Amino acid sequence: MHKLPRTLLFALTICPALGPAAEYDESIFSFDAFGTLGVVYSDEDQADFSGSSLKPDGAGHSRRWTADVDTLIGGQLTANFTERLSAVIQVISELTPDGDYAPHVEWANLQYHVTPELSIRIGRSVLPSFYVSTYRKIGYANHWVRPPVELYDLVPITSRDGISANYTIFRGNMMNSLELTYGQTQTDIVKGYTLEAREGWSISDTFESGDLTIHASYQGATLNLDTYDALFAGFRSFGAAGDNIASRYNPNDKNLTYVGLGVSYDPGRWFVIGEWGQTRSDRSILGDRSAAYVSGGHRFGTLTPYVTLARTWHETFPAEPGLDLSALPPSQATAAGSLNNALLSSLTAIPRQNSLSVGARWEVNRQMAFIAQFDHSNILNGSSGFLTNLQPGFRRGGSLNLFSASLNFVFP
Repeated sequence: MHKLPRTLLFALTICPALGPAAEYDESIFSFDAFGTLGVVYSDEDQADFSGSSLKPDGAGHSRRWTADVDTLIGGQLTANFTERLSAVIQVISELTPDGDYAPHVEWANLQYHVTPELSIRIGRSVLPSFYVSTYRKIGYANHWVRPPVELYDLVPITSRDGISANYTIFRGNMMNSLELTYGQTQTDIVKGYTLEAREGWSISDTFESGDLTIHASYQGATLNLDTYDALFAGFRSFGAAGDNIASRYNPNDKNLTYVGLGVSYDPGRWFVIGEWGQTRSDRSILGDRSAAYVSGGHRFGTLTPYVTLARTWHETFPAEPGLDLSALPPSQATAAGSLNNALLSSLTAIPRQNSLSVGARWEVNRQMAFIAQFDHSNILNGSSGFLTNLQPGFRRGGSLNLFSASLNFVFP
């Protein structure tokens, strides 16, 4: 992370005014803004790179160059009513699953400090899944154009409606922040589908001591995802055999868990950060996925070149024969075969790829930074990686080259 202006850090941190040394600003309201103007080029002409499974298209087939992948603008209004009571609302405009830039409320919560160490928050807050969850959308705060999609797409949802409790202690140059959350999330995804995560819970801890920072998280939720409703309804129309397949792979009303660990060491002139995460989905069609990356760079004044290695993989599903076509009359075998092929395609398409990224960040001034990045990804056989909008001519596996550039700002 690069150092932000103090007022912005106060507004954007996961728990403002922490600890006995915190200061109270007598002005009730403060406003902060941030944004990214980005462009991305992809050499794949039969699919799109969108940067997130929640975006409908991107660079590649739709447009070789596009600004839709990373461009966004956000504003945050913070109200400090008393030394104990505060409220925040953050609104972001970025490409939505509907293909427009309609603003959405990212955060909207009320926070009360029971003690200087303990705070309670009610409303919509950040979902602390990853090391940079709090500022993953603030390009200026990061050394890369975007956090590695291999890991950060394991949990593409960034906020949750509910309640959270945070307990933070300071001891010399050591800080430890423990957070518990409970709530739910409902969000639109591509092609008009909806993802709902009910009974969501999480526990996360951030530990800082000198140049070392460690972030750990564990969370879970019960999913409802209507993307596969038509597929499993088709299987159920074939009786008990189809019911068995649908019950095995349908993700609805099944638990999805995520566990992650991130570590960084940043003595100033150079830095290194590594992160690992894993999702478990009760053997549903979503699969059990793991991902990791390591990234490091060196600061030469205002210029910071860096390199990142990332990988995502998943546990191989047992061979799934699908419906037994030999037991069906010819009039039904064709439809059953189509269902089998659709299921197999979904199971084998779960992202599996290795990526190498090199780039550089130039800090123009204390409010603006320019970042350029080149990514080379090897997509393993049978997988489409993180590509979307697949065309009939797309061939799974192979490689992908991306070039990205972004101008990032914060205000004030």
